[in-house]
Amino acid sequence: MGLLISDCWFNQSAGIPKKLAPTIGIDVDHRRKNRSLEGLQSNVKRLKTYKAKLVIFPRRARKVKAGDSAPEELANATEVQGDYMPIVREKPIGYHSYLLE
Repeated sequence: MGLLISDCWFNQSAGIPKKLAPTIGIDVDHRRKNRSLEGLQSNVKRLKTYKAKLVIFPRRARKVKAGDSAPEELANATEVQGDYMPIVREKPIGYHSYLLE
């Protein structure tokens, strides 16, 4: 995904610690900065939907820790093939939009 640290951790709306993010499949780029509020909000929205759909299997079947998914979710889990949550961009509206058509 290539998200920013501010999307995950410093902005408390997503609530994903920066050390947890790589372990659940979120790439974090510490060099980039958010320059727009709309981009930040869309990234936080994507993170929340990703976290809601995420199923975390326990490392050991007998020792279930906090944060692991419920046994019902584990039984219904299926592997996703292909693109997972692709980014859909709206068509730009403005002066140069006629060039893109």
